[in-house]
Amino acid sequence: MSQPPTSTTALLDTEASTAAETSFFRDIDPFSALVESVIPEILMARGAAAALTIWCAACSSGQEPYSVAIAVTEAFPELVRNGRLRIVATDLASDVERTKAGRFTQQEVSRGLPVRHLLRHFQQDRTEWVVSRQLRQILDVRVLDLTGSWPAIPKCDIVFLRDVLVSFDPGAQRTILERIRGDVLRPFGHLFLGNSERVDNGWVRRTAGRSVFCAEPRP
Repeated sequence: MSQPPTSTTALLDTEASTAAETSFFRDIDPFSALVESVIPEILMARGAAAALTIWCAACSSGQEPYSVAIAVTEAFPELVRNGRLRIVATDLASDVERTKAGRFTQQEVSRGLPVRHLLRHFQQDRTEWVVSRQLRQILDVRVLDLTGSWPAIPKCDIVFLRDVLVSFDPGAQRTILERIRGDVLRPFGHLFLGNSERVDNGWVRRTAGRSVFCAEPRP
């Protein structure tokens, strides 16, 4: 794996350490921004009856896409009730099987998952907790390498790619971002990055709380 860029003119600001870590509702601010700012803005622009597609492009063992599913279900139940929410969750083959299963240990659900969400959206199966069928049906889980082909990734309103790009060299970072902006994001779409990451080259930088996300330039 390539080392992160160190130039001050690099595409991403990588001063902060980005060791691989996953937990439910990690850095809670992105999820607050999602339901308080981003989704309302998209629905206002596209119409209240619009369907939403969200891509978690490095889903690991599933905590992030299920956190997104819970947050949106709680804030916008009509999107789920009317079948207007789709979450595409991708990662390497070694990770996606756990995401598909939606099974987590007691230790995993104890990290960041509020008890009210645990009781409402999970069922206990001996020593594990299983995500509800409703949430699992929202997720479209696929194997995908960000540096390879992106077969059938749909047009998306929102992409989560937090603390991932630092793992790639500057050329790969630029290519991934250009593909997301040019091939994946719809107008008014948003890209969520890590708190220490930034982009340039035409992206519009926006903030909500401590969260940093970048809106696709308006057409």
